[in-house]
Amino acid sequence: MAAHSTIAQNEQYYRIILDNLSQGIIVCQLLYNEQEEPVDYLILDINHAVEEHSGLKKEQIVGKRATEIRSVVEPEWLLKCGEVVKTGKTAELEIYNASSFDGWIDVQVISLQHQDRFLILFTNITEHVKLKETLRESEKLARSRARELKKENRQKVEILESISDCFYALDKDLRYIYVNKSTEEICGISRNDLIGRMMEEVFPVVNDVSLSKFRQVLMEQTPQQYEVFSKIVNRWGDIYVYPTQEGISVFFHDITEKKALEMEKERYMKMVEERVAWQQDILDLMPVGVWISDHTGKVVTINQAALDMYGGRSPLAGTLDEYTSYKLFHSDTGEPVLFEPYPMREALRGVVLDYEGFDGKRGTLVASTDALYDEEGNYINYVAVAMDITELREAEKALRESEKEALDLVEKLKKANEHKNKFIAMLSHELRNPLAAVIMGLSLLEHVEPGSEQALRATQTITRQAQQLSRLVDDLLDVTRIRENNFNLQKSNLEINQLLEHIVQDNQPGFEAKDIDFVASFTPEKLMVEGDMARLMQAVGNLLDNALKFTARYGKVVLSLSKDEKENMAVISVIDNGQGISSDLLEHLFEPFVQAEQGLDRSYGGLGLGLPIVKGIIDNHGGIIKVLSEGLGIGTTFTIGLPLLEEIN
Repeated sequence: MAAHSTIAQNEQYYRIILDNLSQGIIVCQLLYNEQEEPVDYLILDINHAVEEHSGLKKEQIVGKRATEIRSVVEPEWLLKCGEVVKTGKTAELEIYNASSFDGWIDVQVISLQHQDRFLILFTNITEHVKLKETLRESEKLARSRARELKKENRQKVEILESISDCFYALDKDLRYIYVNKSTEEICGISRNDLIGRMMEEVFPVVNDVSLSKFRQVLMEQTPQQYEVFSKIVNRWGDIYVYPTQEGISVFFHDITEKKALEMEKERYMKMVEERVAWQQDILDLMPVGVWISDHTGKVVTINQAALDMYGGRSPLAGTLDEYTSYKLFHSDTGEPVLFEPYPMREALRGVVLDYEGFDGKRGTLVASTDALYDEEGNYINYVAVAMDITELREAEKALRESEKEALDLVEKLKKANEHKNKFIAMLSHELRNPLAAVIMGLSLLEHVEPGSEQALRATQTITRQAQQLSRLVDDLLDVTRIRENNFNLQKSNLEINQLLEHIVQDNQPGFEAKDIDFVASFTPEKLMVEGDMARLMQAVGNLLDNALKFTARYGKVVLSLSKDEKENMAVISVIDNGQGISSDLLEHLFEPFVQAEQGLDRSYGGLGLGLPIVKGIIDNHGGIIKVLSEGLGIGTTFTIGLPLLEEIN
């Protein structure tokens, strides 16, 4: 009995492995004629991949000869199979198959070394063959691109020959390898006398700066730009030097006239600078606002940073009360700063104040002040220095907000981790019970007579629990497809009234068994949508399953259909007077693995995937789903909106 069970179990393992391989596998026995030549072979077994590849069922293939399935079996193929059976050596070849499907397959013939039996293993390599063809096309395109680049290079040479600037290229030893027409004309020497010769050899008076720059570009492989007076052509040039694969390329732009103008300008600026106080220039370079007042209180000097800060000069400029027009506020209270009668001789250090500019702009500054005295101790000036720290304060505020966002993210991650742990616990529980029942059923089958009532009950239990496991796996796969946006729909034009009638028929027995009043209310008007019938039935069915779970005996569940004229939508509602949903759970209800608190007793079961799957189905139909519950014990309303098709004549 145990040996029989082991053989059956091994046979089951063999079948599971065989049918789950992506390769097609055919077990064959070679048939010979009287001259012991292979003339045909008998097919003993196949796997699912062969069915999918050939389009035939297993019973149409197994037990038949190859010639009964295919009218013509090539003699070369039979000889190859006979050679494998005879020698025991595996044969491998690529075959273009146009009979079962239009594509290429990789075939292996393997001897089983028993009763003239052998295996045929084949794999669809159409994509691999197409990839090789694509690579060949890519090489063809690359050659075409090379020709285009060659053409483009000729065009670039034509451009270089037409420009008025000197352009020449040197190799790594600073030998000329190309010069344009302008270089020949300006230097007064033909390119034939330049190509292949070193610059220093041709022009002994070449500028040392240029040679140094050229070698620097060669060494560092970074472009250089500089101006230099060339003794070769007695001109000023703006030089651009670029590294190339062969060495360097050089542009020489004649700026002799420009340099003459610049020199004239420099001479003029020196004359101006002698007559202009340098104090303002220095102050304007400072990144902080500076105000200097005289001993009467009138502001006599202000720098550019101060002008920028306050949006211009004081409207009281030139008066003794000018300093009071600068509006300042205490940053902690917002109260305005009251100025004391001038002179303000007390020193301040790092006082933070808010300010309002003459253009109405508000900001924050940090100010320091001090009085200046002459050598005899007489008070002559009062200096105020302020730095605008508005952006710094805003950055601090943004940093605090970022810290808050980071803390919120940490809290979300904690909750996500809690959901993960709860899900693992739920999954363990949901898998443990059916697996335990399956194991017990298998154990019972080993000890009872096949076909007995106990064996029948054990088989029914295994089947039922296997179906439960299949549903759990399907839910997990659906959620994964939704999250990865890989949720394929088989859409067609559907009439919603008819769809809901089918759903009512499927779910009515469950409500009757629990003595729940199940009411269906539809519209007399035909409402057409584009959708996947099976998925929409799954979505509405999940909502009805929830209503059945969480509605007590003798409760009431309503399935209704209406039309939203404004939004042009079919509106499906599932309303129950059952357990209801707490407000803190409502906002997370459509997230995977979220359920109302149940503990590990799992009175309702499930992984909390039903509602996320419903939302994914509706979202992929371009619809909306909403949930409303006034709280625990008050019932729940789920509402689905699906866009209607335009009227069809």
